[in-house]
Amino acid sequence: MGVVLFAVALAVAAWAGLGVVLLLADPVPGRDTIGRVELLCLTVLYGLGVMTLLSFAVGVLTDVNTRAPVTAMCALVGATGVWRRRELLRASLRSGPLGVGALASAIAIGATSAVVWWFARHQPLGWDGTVIWEFKAQMAFDNGGRIPPEYYRDPTRLWSHPSYPPFMPLTEAWVYGWWRGPHQQHIKVLFPVFFVVAAGMLHAGCARLGGARRWAAALAPVLLLSVPMVVFGEGGASSGYVDFPLAACFLAAVVHTLHHARTGSAQSLRFAGTLAALLPWMKQEGLVLFGTVVLMLLVATIARRPSAVQWRPIGRAAAWAVVPGVVVLGTWRLYLRHIDAELRDEYLPFTFDTLRTNADRTSTIAGSLWDELQMWDRWSVLWPMMLLATVLWVVRTRGVARVLLPAMVVLPIALDSFVYFFSGWDPVSRHIDASLPRLLLQVAPVAVLVIALTAPRFARPVAVTERAELDETLHL
Repeated sequence: MGVVLFAVALAVAAWAGLGVVLLLADPVPGRDTIGRVELLCLTVLYGLGVMTLLSFAVGVLTDVNTRAPVTAMCALVGATGVWRRRELLRASLRSGPLGVGALASAIAIGATSAVVWWFARHQPLGWDGTVIWEFKAQMAFDNGGRIPPEYYRDPTRLWSHPSYPPFMPLTEAWVYGWWRGPHQQHIKVLFPVFFVVAAGMLHAGCARLGGARRWAAALAPVLLLSVPMVVFGEGGASSGYVDFPLAACFLAAVVHTLHHARTGSAQSLRFAGTLAALLPWMKQEGLVLFGTVVLMLLVATIARRPSAVQWRPIGRAAAWAVVPGVVVLGTWRLYLRHIDAELRDEYLPFTFDTLRTNADRTSTIAGSLWDELQMWDRWSVLWPMMLLATVLWVVRTRGVARVLLPAMVVLPIALDSFVYFFSGWDPVSRHIDASLPRLLLQVAPVAVLVIALTAPRFARPVAVTERAELDETLHL
């Protein structure tokens, strides 16, 4: 019965996500139609994002149990999107061939996800998964689906990071509401769902960006599974941490950012901007990933118009890139300020004086990063393969995409490493050891995407019109 109720909880949220995806997509089916696998992945990401945002809003504005009104609103959002875009939904469900390549991808996604599910069932939640996220989820369940304001003002609870966004606690509390009780052991079934999303988005990314490399789309989930940190590491897909859900959402944003850079697709711009808005809602470190996506979207928009600056499309791109994330993050920050939340500040002031004072940390930060990238027991050969794939990508690819995709991996790592100069931990090596592996995990699926997109392309007969379309895409 618990499995059925979990499926119902996920389906209600996904129904709202389906409505949002269809409303963001182009209203008329065309070359940019969303495929079945991608539609499923985006539906889950947007569904959980919308459900948690609605739960937060209802919990702040009312004193009623949030499950009933949030369920009604999810039903309304989903019905609106499906009714207004029903032709697009039919086109998406019919899109893409059901051949050997699709079957191989389905088998790969299913088999790798089953392995992650097995590990999730046979190991306990990690430290953060228990004392930060699941702890808040039980509190939310006990208070009708909301985290009480008193918690944020309690100085004895600073160890649980009250300032962290409530995406994961509200997601777990949502499932607990359908179960009619908290079950710490069973909630672990939630996290392999994000591995399915990441594996599916790797398939979708290869389909959107990789042309004829359909075998690489089937191989990418296997490569992701081969990274020990992803499967059972601290922060991985079976640990109960938010780092891998954050990584799955970032991967989806990267796929659409790169597609927008190559084709100028307004649909991909909308998806990239709204997916990026979910990143700081999932975890505080998502702000770095959000900034990366915003910067890359702006670079892509400007680079596509080298002859003359056109402010209207640049302004539209900036609005879709920046405004959703600013609204989500700004609302959360204003709420914390409004209730006078006790905040645990682990960082020194972000000033030039602090940077100059801590300049001697350079060797420690660089050395720790170098050592971490060589941790074969955590990463296998992911980073050497990513380095080789980056070289091949830069050599083979034309246009702004040549820089954008590698930057989506390198820039977050560089920014996260730079933040250690302002860490309040003493010594800073303790902070690095505690967080650096999980920060690298957040970009690991994108590194897998780089490898998959540079896999060899086997020749096959191509129609003249298809060849012209493929050449046009590769030259953008």
